[in-house]
Amino acid sequence: MKAGVESIDLNLLIVFKHIFECRSVSKAADRLGRSQSVMSYDLAKLRRHFGDPLFTKTASGMQPTKLAAELAGPIADALGILESRVVGRERFDPATSTRVFNLQMSDIAELNFLPRLIDVFAREAPGIRIKTLDVGRNEAEGALMAGAIDLLIGYFPSLRAAGIYQQRLFEHSYACIARRGHPRVGNRIGLKALATEQHVVVKPEGRSVDAVDEALRQHGLSRSALIVTPHYMAVPFIVGGSDLISIVPVSMAEAFERGAGDIRRVALPFPSPRYLVRQHWHERSHDDAGCRWLRATIAAVFGSARSGAKPVLST
Repeated sequence: MKAGVESIDLNLLIVFKHIFECRSVSKAADRLGRSQSVMSYDLAKLRRHFGDPLFTKTASGMQPTKLAAELAGPIADALGILESRVVGRERFDPATSTRVFNLQMSDIAELNFLPRLIDVFAREAPGIRIKTLDVGRNEAEGALMAGAIDLLIGYFPSLRAAGIYQQRLFEHSYACIARRGHPRVGNRIGLKALATEQHVVVKPEGRSVDAVDEALRQHGLSRSALIVTPHYMAVPFIVGGSDLISIVPVSMAEAFERGAGDIRRVALPFPSPRYLVRQHWHERSHDDAGCRWLRATIAAVFGSARSGAKPVLST
């Protein structure tokens, strides 16, 4: 590896960042508007500079070597500082901007956030585009730190890395859903029925603690899970076409009840567990004018009155 920061072209670091995020030379080339041959040439220069292959071709894409994984964070930090403090110091105008923001959110977050954000963007920022990603809960923190996503929205209680900010948006509770005409579940459900009926249980990838199961355990009960899925969007179709029930966030239960005529929302027979939905971002985008506008817009539409941003470790 050559010594001295002056020995490497800044453009090569940009190439590194995009290959790391895309896990593909061709996709990185498309993102930067360059030919694949030019990107391959730049990757060869990076490999010579660092004395390491950096990325190896596998069936699942270009996987970073140990050194590349170690370099990704510092390189993204350096580029982020240049972007927000030097390049990004110009005024951000949402009315004329054509920026694309990368958001990590689950299917439940998409259902809650995107319809209302579309209305805001149509009025205030018609040129701005949103790209939602699902990199997985276990990889979300790394993607945020590497700059692959601008904003992480949802329930992430295990997010603990330094340099990440969070802002409380709102609090969620749960409800039960069953099909209309269910032979044993009507407008209400008792504790015994909740335990004996078979459930569709949603277990998002990477979440080890389930608030619903914890609440049931406090009553000496557990769910009988016939189907376990990481996604919510299949739940109304399964419940609507069977005698299975499911416990889902209230916002999902309301949406399913509105959108599927055969779904009924039923209150839980005990005080519902609650959880906080937050937006999270890395310190590199804390002062970025566009990201500030996006966070402020989301907080204004969805946030509570006392939702100040704070380092995640302070909570």
